[in-house]
Order: sequence, then C-alpha cells, then structure tokens
Amino acid sequence: MFDSSGDVLERRLQEFESFRKERLPVLHKFAEVLGFPDPHLILLKPAQFVSGVSDFFSNQVIEEGDRVWLLTRVGYFLGEFFICVYDGCWKVDEDVGSRTFSRYIVGDFSLVDKYGVDPFELAALYVDTPAPRSLKDQLDDFLNNNGWPAL
Repeated sequence: MFDSSGDVLERRLQEFESFRKERLPVLHKFAEVLGFPDPHLILLKPAQFVSGVSDFFSNQVIEEGDRVWLLTRVGYFLGEFFICVYDGCWKVDEDVGSRTFSRYIVGDFSLVDKYGVDPFELAALYVDTPAPRSLKDQLDDFLNNNGWPAL
C-alpha cells in the first residue's frame, strides 16, 4: 500500500518520543561494544569519539546484514555530535518543501544559522563507503563544504 507523505510524517511524529528515548542507551552500548573507556561520555562529548569510531571502522568490511545496525548507531552518534557541538536538538522535519521532510533531523541550532542536518544521511554515506573509510574526514568535508564553523 502507498504511504502518502502525510502518513509518513504522522507516523514519524507518533514515534518520535520512542526514537528519542532509544538513542541514548543504544549509543552507550555502542561505545561499550567498541571498547571505549568511560562509554557514557559518548553522550556528553561525542566530538571526542569521532576519531575512535572512525579508526574502529576504517578497514571493516560492512556486510549487508550489519549495515542497518551500524547506520543506526552512527546516525545517532552524528546527531549527538551536532547537538553537543552546535547546540541543536532532535526534531521531525515538518517542512513539506524540505528535502529532509518527515525525517528525524537535528536542527534549531543556537550556535549556527542552519535549518537542520540529517545525521542518518551522513551515516549512510559513511557506512556505504568502501574500506578504507574515515568518519572524521567525511565529517570534516561535510562541515567545510556546507559552511559550518570549524571545530
């Protein structure tokens, strides 16, 4: 059955609170699985973990069965990065004219004049890049090419 854009938006809005609650324990567990010391800090200071996540997956071959698992965690991670570094928040994009309409994005930034960013789009680019890949380089390229202030 065909889902109209209004149906997708309505579903995303209904699921938003579950999404918000899920991301923190998932990210904490992700940091534990990767063997990071003080895994709770990935939630508070994600910028400090960019190189570690990047290095861990640099040469990994991402099998199709693992793609969604990794994409979800990297998407949550990048979302928290933008929240902490640029003082934004998670939201559902309700702007029908936006290319990220009905997606979970990070927006409402107080430190930059940007509408929003789709961290899952950035995560997909990273996960779908063949090894060797660099999350740090891809993130730096995104920031530089889209006028975000340097870290």
